[in-house]
Amino acid sequence: MTMRQALREGKKFFFQNIRSLKAFVFDLDGTLINTFEVYLHSLNEGLKAFGLPPISSKKLTEFLNQATPLEEILKRVAPSKFTDTRTRLSCVEKIKKAYFSALEKVKLLNGAPELLFTLKDKGFKVGIVTGRTTRGEEKWLELKRLGIAEFVDVFVTGFEAPRKPSSGGIRTCIKELGVSPEEAILVGDSEADALASKEAGIPFIGVATGVGKKQKLLALGALYVFQDLRELLKMVKRLDTFNPLE
Repeated sequence: MTMRQALREGKKFFFQNIRSLKAFVFDLDGTLINTFEVYLHSLNEGLKAFGLPPISSKKLTEFLNQATPLEEILKRVAPSKFTDTRTRLSCVEKIKKAYFSALEKVKLLNGAPELLFTLKDKGFKVGIVTGRTTRGEEKWLELKRLGIAEFVDVFVTGFEAPRKPSSGGIRTCIKELGVSPEEAILVGDSEADALASKEAGIPFIGVATGVGKKQKLLALGALYVFQDLRELLKMVKRLDTFNPLE
């Protein structure tokens, strides 16, 4: 089967089964919001404070594609410098400080607010699963700032459940949403998203707005990989008129 045929079949399967879905679960960074450049800058500011050279965007992409935790990134970048927890946590705090000082640069990806509004308008439940380690009211602050908190029913972080590529966060999310794996679908941008969805037993659709490569996401089981959320939005709007043979 060619790549074009695989995409056609994945798209057809998506629309043949979407009517049985009750919930959409989203990854956050690289899927709904664009944080990569801010994260890269913040990470390198932390490394600079410890006299270390910056890492490249390519290297950070590799780490994020596997959902590598920040402390683990530090250990891999400079193992001799970050052997003890106290030093790593000190660097993490500097990275967080740099990130929050540049928070105004974090924006919603194209189509995100319209897609979330449309899903809620059509009666779907919406969840977010992220590897971030915030919790409680703090985890909602960025969503509120970006104006999408009202569209999200459940938000699960890496503090509350095992991080992707483990399926723990997804399982927690769909349980809190009150749906079964067969009634949910995951939307994400990374290899870790694809692997977590497979372990959770829920279908996965990718978006090419983050760190994952289209061909790799398809190879890992993505039903389809949309160029961005606007393309997915168009499909969701067509649910009542879609012909799977088109």
